[in-house]
Amino acid sequence: MAKPSEFWLDKHPETIRSVEIDGHNLTFNQVVAVARYGATVTLAESARKRVACCREMVNLLIEQNAVVYGLTTGFGKLRDIPIPPRQAAQLQLNLLRSHACGVGHPLPEDVARTAVLLRANTLAGGYSGVRPLVIDNLLHLLNDHIYPYIPSKGSVGSSGDLAPLSHLALVLIGDPAGKIYDPDKPRPERGFVETSNEEDFIHLPEMPEALENLREKHGWNWQGIDLGPKEGLALNNGTQIMTALGALALADTCHLVQAAELAGAMSLESRLGVMGALAPEIHRVRPVPHQGDVAKRLRIYTEDSEILGLILNSAYLNRAIQRLSDCADELGMLMREREVESEEATALPRRVRERIIEEHIPQLRTLLAQAKEKHLDIQPSDASRHGTRRSKSSGTNRPVQSPDRSDPTRDHADISRDAAHHISLGGKGSRLHGGCPAGSRSRHSCRPSRSGRLFVPLSAPGVGLRP
Repeated sequence: MAKPSEFWLDKHPETIRSVEIDGHNLTFNQVVAVARYGATVTLAESARKRVACCREMVNLLIEQNAVVYGLTTGFGKLRDIPIPPRQAAQLQLNLLRSHACGVGHPLPEDVARTAVLLRANTLAGGYSGVRPLVIDNLLHLLNDHIYPYIPSKGSVGSSGDLAPLSHLALVLIGDPAGKIYDPDKPRPERGFVETSNEEDFIHLPEMPEALENLREKHGWNWQGIDLGPKEGLALNNGTQIMTALGALALADTCHLVQAAELAGAMSLESRLGVMGALAPEIHRVRPVPHQGDVAKRLRIYTEDSEILGLILNSAYLNRAIQRLSDCADELGMLMREREVESEEATALPRRVRERIIEEHIPQLRTLLAQAKEKHLDIQPSDASRHGTRRSKSSGTNRPVQSPDRSDPTRDHADISRDAAHHISLGGKGSRLHGGCPAGSRSRHSCRPSRSGRLFVPLSAPGVGLRP
């Protein structure tokens, strides 16, 4: 099968080795490459200049004592409370510590990496008033493969992922309240932790010397930083956690759909389907979104197929399979009937015995006609010679009445009901197979005569055909 040149993604994420962010051109494919394949991330120079320019505006507002929410005022109900410039940095730190109250299991590493990347890309737009140093430190978390502890519960929806992003921001600045995945724990072969517990994370060292030793031990470029005015609010006021979860769910869904399309292409080959059903002209008639795209990819997957050269509609195959299945069921039922019949003819239900005998009535008539043509002897059985039959119920003898086979009022059903008690057909050893029915002990069953010739009762008690 051929590999399509394009899918939903413009390029396969595993082939991307580096990503440059500028706040405007991050692609879905690049997000997956960073989150799951460890692509390195850098900040574009154009974005760096834009971010620095915006930061100069923040510094100017502080110098002029302008009233700006979250910059020179408190938050929420304290929005009218002015904050002195010397306390602006402490205000940002208090904001993060107070909101880092999430609960639940830690988010998987790929989700955490996606959130870090998305937050850095948002800040790179140059509208949040942070220093370029803040974005650089976020990117160091990604490139150094530092896995921050982010509880899975605590978001307040459209008001922002305040609690989860606050946990992330504490790791960014190197605060002792922040936690990271223990760098000394062994990593899975894939390189990224999919599931973890809170016990797998350690608090960052409280002493600056210990934090520096940790950085040197693992060769990290990341370092703890002090927040400036506006930067705490810029870090935790966003929806990057929700966006990260949605982006990776979409990536997984794309893989599932691609697997389904591949399964469909393979099924098309295995069932010898009709390639004409994928023709572009057909799908243009029904302009359903993406229907034509799916058909196009199926054509690409099967374009080199050595199987789909036959013109055969799979609908006919389905019909044939159904008919063969019905046939197999019928054969199975007939085989069971014959097996029971071969053991003991009288064990079959009356309805089954009559049906089987009725099916062989023409053969019986043919045998009888052949016997008459050859002038074979038709002799009465022992019971008919004596003209009586002993009754099982009374123990007395009663006359035997041989039915008149020439009676035109007797139809096949009458004959079959009469014969059902005296003949076994289709079983091993029956007259039609050259012998007597297995297990038969009836005095009217087929048996060798005293002269060694075969005696077979046909349609009435006491009347047999002896060649």
